[in-house]
Amino acid sequence: MGHLTVAEAENEKLWVALENTFYLNYHLDQLKNAPEKSIEARTVFTRSKKRSLVLNNLSLLWWIGYYMYDESNRENPYHYADYFVKNSYRGNSVAFLSSNIVSNKELVLGVLAAIMELEKNNGMIVNRYSYTNSNKLLNQVSGVSVIDILNRHDIKEIIKDNLLNMDKIRVEKKVVPVSQ
Repeated sequence: MGHLTVAEAENEKLWVALENTFYLNYHLDQLKNAPEKSIEARTVFTRSKKRSLVLNNLSLLWWIGYYMYDESNRENPYHYADYFVKNSYRGNSVAFLSSNIVSNKELVLGVLAAIMELEKNNGMIVNRYSYTNSNKLLNQVSGVSVIDILNRHDIKEIIKDNLLNMDKIRVEKKVVPVSQ
């Protein structure tokens, strides 16, 4: 569905129609393991527009693909999406993508690049706090700067320099062998 425009993808009627016709089997399959309280939110748009787009079973996939497609990576432009969905992507999507601060692909790609690097080089445990705290950092920066004019490298550096110092961010403890 890469042919959709952002305006079309924001239309809740599109997703409700698709999940009840062409993608009905996928939608029903996703609901099998869903907690009862989330079935309505995954099916119809009951929350704010942005949150509903991330909660909906079908539109969530489109938005992950949209925000995380990296056209600068010719080998695998979906490498950020692959990374993102390897963990608890549904909860992380709600924490990260439903925030109003997230509306710029460069911002999303910069945050993902920083989180990937912090996980690899510093042993940061990636969970929803990695994403919510990244949003908090960017919200703070946006109070003194226009973050939409920053490129992904700038965003990456802001997150790398500050995220490990935020609340609830955990780092794997490396076991050091004891010398005898």
